[in-house]
Amino acid sequence: MNLSDFSFSTLGEHISDLSTFDCGRKDINDFFKDEAMDYQNELFGKTYLFSPRDNLECVAAAFTVANASIFTRMLPNSRRK
Repeated sequence: MNLSDFSFSTLGEHISDLSTFDCGRKDINDFFKDEAMDYQNELFGKTYLFSPRDNLECVAAAFTVANASIFTRMLPNSRRK
């Protein structure tokens, strides 16, 4: 398989249910199974799925990009730099 054989999509685009997702870490599995869709719906972040183009229901990798930031003006001067 080549990288071009895979596709990125967002949670809900092709898959809304990640109940069978298993990366081997319970805390991460629980997030994707139970919280990722709510997290996305509440605009706290967006979950992306990496799947084979010929089977978009099969998740090879998943990650969530959080909508958060750190305001540097609130950091002490030594940390701001």
